[in-house]
Amino acid sequence: MPNIVITLSGWELPEQHELVQISGLKSADVEVLSGAIYTDYISRYGAWSIKWEELRKADYDALYAIWTDQFDSEQYPTLSIPYYGVLGPAKLDINDKNIKFDGNRVIDVQITLREQYAIS
Repeated sequence: MPNIVITLSGWELPEQHELVQISGLKSADVEVLSGAIYTDYISRYGAWSIKWEELRKADYDALYAIWTDQFDSEQYPTLSIPYYGVLGPAKLDINDKNIKFDGNRVIDVQITLREQYAIS
């Protein structure tokens, strides 16, 4: 995999161990009185899962600051992945389930970035 540059709110993320593109459909199943069912397709969405086996504590702190800022400012950070033509706001989630802190290292960090706007 090529070294794919990813920035979040202007900060370049450290080189990732794993990058997975996720796309899905936002839809709703509807059952009518006759018992028939159909699906309303609303939109498609794009998301990215990024994993690091190990991060410097300073990098994790910067990532955590961006995560908290999205709540304080009520605005999602701007995601840029030029290799895939992605540029726009994205909701940042940090999966802290398996994170281990070891001095100046943070181990098993995984984030998910879900693009704010639907893919047309």
